[in-house]
Order: sequence, then C-alpha cells, then structure tokens
Amino acid sequence: MHNSVALLADGAATGPPAAGATGTVPLDATLPVTMWVPWEAREWPATTAEETAFVDELSALAGGRSAEPRRSDITAVLNALRSGTTVSQLLDVAPGLRADRLCGAHATVEARRRRSENAFRSILCGRTIEDLERHGDAAALLVPVLVERLLRTADNDPRNYRRVLGTITRQVVDAHHDVAHVETQLSRLQPPSEWGIALGRQLTQRLMSRAEFLPRRVGVLTPIRVAALLGERLELSGARGTG
Repeated sequence: MHNSVALLADGAATGPPAAGATGTVPLDATLPVTMWVPWEAREWPATTAEETAFVDELSALAGGRSAEPRRSDITAVLNALRSGTTVSQLLDVAPGLRADRLCGAHATVEARRRRSENAFRSILCGRTIEDLERHGDAAALLVPVLVERLLRTADNDPRNYRRVLGTITRQVVDAHHDVAHVETQLSRLQPPSEWGIALGRQLTQRLMSRAEFLPRRVGVLTPIRVAALLGERLELSGARGTG
C-alpha cells in the first residue's frame, strides 16, 4: 500500500527535493510542511475556532450558497487556513475569488476528510479484521502508515491484532493531544509574535506530519493528505512550486 503523490499538492511545499530529483513520494512519508503563501501573513495556522469563524464568514458572504470549486479555490482556502489569514484579508489580496466557490472548496475537502476519519474510527471501534477490510481503503487516505501496519498484523500475526490496534489508538490520542496543546498556546497570542511563529513551525513541520496524527479538520491537513483525499498524483520535479 504505497500509493504515491507529489510533494507539492496545494500551494505549500513539503521541503526542497535534492537537485534534479524526480519521482514520487509515498503517502506514508513523514514530510514537514514549509509555509508558502503569496501574501503577507502571520505565519501560523488558524486554530479550530478561527477555522470555524472563517467558514461562517464565507457562508454569510455567499448567502448560504455553495458552488462547485476550482482547484485554485481549494488552494486559496488551504493556504489561508495554514497562514491564519481571515476571509477579509484573503479577498483583499485576491478580490477575484468568489465566496460561494470558496465555501464549496472547504466543503469538498471537509467531506472527504470526514469520510476518511470516520472510516478509521470504525476500524478502531470495531476492533475486528473484518472492519479493517471494510474500511481500510478509505481510512488510508488520512493515515496510510497506520492502516498498513494493521494490514501487516492481520496477515502475519492476527492473534496480536487487537493489541496492535490498542497501541495505535493510544498513539493517535497522544498525537491529537500534542496538536491541541500547541493550538491552545497559539490561541492566546496576537501577531506579530516570534513565539507564535516558532509554535506554528512546530505544528506544521512536525506535529501535523506525524503518521499517527488523525486530522480532525481541513486546516491541519498536510499537502500529501490533501492530494490523497482529492485523488491527485503529482510528480516531484527538481524545484519547489505551487499546486
């Protein structure tokens, strides 16, 4: 289970490749997210509360309507959330964007993220190899390393399947707590803040990229996870770029 996507999925690079490098990156790679935003930003991601406010403001501007998004709309929403950009700031720098398409962009990614998260939770709660077989493909879009570990256990050591599942459950809980702890600290800061930038880098370059981290909202998805959810396969070229 090594489906491959490229490093650059939605306007954020996951680190510079070696000079002249080509090929693809497996979804189970743990790669940091290097912030790349084409406008001035505070340099740390939106918190859960800020993402909720972002979506609510978009919905109000769109009159509660949602339109089919373009890929560029998805890119704009993801970059805004990763950089803590508000809706008004985003529309100031990109006035051609439409609020209804931005609503659709968030809703599209969120629906696929939620479907994958629910699939993995069904595996954790069901605790049987049959649940893994039923939900594994959908769950692997978010947590491919964990699903592959369970599949290997089911094939090679089925008697220890529930023990391994319990270990993975604890790792997922710990990863969530680590992210939530940093987010709580960020929620108390106001830009400009060097501490906020440092915490933001810890969040995006380490915690969000952990194989055990199960993203619970769009704003904490890494580019590779977004690409997997959207069914994209992007080739790695010799230089950074935007998606």
